Amino acid sequence: MAEWIDGVGVCPDVLEAFFACDLRACRGACCVVGVGGAPLEPGERTELEAILPVIWDRLRPEAQDVIARLGLVEPDESGWALRTVPEDGACVLAVFEGPIARCAVESAYQEGQIPFRKPISCHLYPIRVQYHRGREYLTYEQVPICEPGRRRGEREGIRLLDFLREALLRRWGPAWYERLRHRAGADKEETRC
Repeated sequence: MAEWIDGVGVCPDVLEAFFACDLRACRGACCVVGVGGAPLEPGERTELEAILPVIWDRLRPEAQDVIARLGLVEPDESGWALRTVPEDGACVLAVFEGPIARCAVESAYQEGQIPFRKPISCHLYPIRVQYHRGREYLTYEQVPICEPGRRRGEREGIRLLDFLREALLRRWGPAWYERLRHRAGADKEETRC
């Protein structure tokens, strides 16, 4: 059963889980493995298309080809999603540093070249925002590719909601985040969404 924080449903797993990405172990698999590209929030398509010329030379040739032929995004059940490269399934924005997939947008943001960090669905991962009857629900997507992140979080005592602090603040703001942390400190029933 979800906890409600200012109209946003939060599954108990989000409050209880330990998690911290371990890129050396997972190699950025979330940018490569999956059924489709990252879902986009309203307005993110416009932001990504605006910064595309700035990051274009960072992208892999096969990603440039897909974008040139088909576009950066494609429709999905909730609106728009980033395209993937058919040959390897990687997001068109994924670049590889050796065996590790990273986001070209995130890299350009970190270097101060663009103001947009990356799609919020990527920033929040492995938390997923689900919509049901116009209401948001946060779920924790526990997929095999993130097992190294679960092990690291447990080993180092890093909670999922602390690891994703910046993303949660970006999406819902500081007051909401503090209420989330407060709820995570209370005793919870062992129920799952």
